Formats: sequence, C-alpha cells, structure tokens
Amino acid sequence: LNFDGGGIRFGLDGERRFGCSGFSVYASGAASLLGGTFGGRFVEQQVPGAQNPLVLTGWKDDRVVTILDAELGVGWTSENGCLRLKAGYVFSGWLNTPTTDAFIQSVRAGQAGKLNDTLTFDGLTARIELAF
Repeated sequence: LNFDGGGIRFGLDGERRFGCSGFSVYASGAASLLGGTFGGRFVEQQVPGAQNPLVLTGWKDDRVVTILDAELGVGWTSENGCLRLKAGYVFSGWLNTPTTDAFIQSVRAGQAGKLNDTLTFDGLTARIELAF
C-alpha cells in the first residue's frame, strides 16, 4: 500500500529546566490532519511464471488520516546553549489507515472494501542538537 497526500500539523512543546545544572524534562504533543489517496495492488499467482495470475486486483481510496504524536523525556543543555542532548519515549498513532495485512485478507475474502485500521509506533528516541 502507498499514500500520497499532505496536510497540516498543530502541536505544543514544553520544557522545564532545573536550576543552572543544564538538566531538564520535556514533553511535546502534536496532531496532524493529512488528506490524500491510498492505493494498493495485489497479485497472487498459482505457480511461479504462470501466464495468468490467480488474483489480480487494485484498490484506491481517498481519505483523511489523523496522526497523533506524543513525546516525553529528559535533556541536558551545555552552558553556552550550543549543545543539547535529549532522550525520551515517543508514541505515534495513525488513525483511519489501512494496513497491508488487512488489505491482503480482504482481497482473499473477496471483500476489498472499507479498510479502517490504526497503526501505532512507539519506542525510545535520542538526539543531539548543535546550535551555532
């Protein structure tokens, strides 16, 4: 499956520093609205190199995808502010999104139709920022 589209993003970032130590905690959250087109193609052949495929189908759907992002972590900033180190946990949820597995299962069931899933991504994040 692929997606072609674009949209707008709104968000908030916050940071709380602890005295002059350079250490801080931070949090950020954002919501994105993307409008675009999902498309997919599925080919299943009975035997490799067969002339006629067993299944050959395509699918397209226009929709709005909502993406929700959140991040929470700790950071350190050098005394002159030129170097920042951050580490945290990030979570992202993509709503109203088809998945490849659901697409394949719907084709095999003969019902390639409404595919509304939620994809989630989460994990640890780390970054180094240099300002000059």
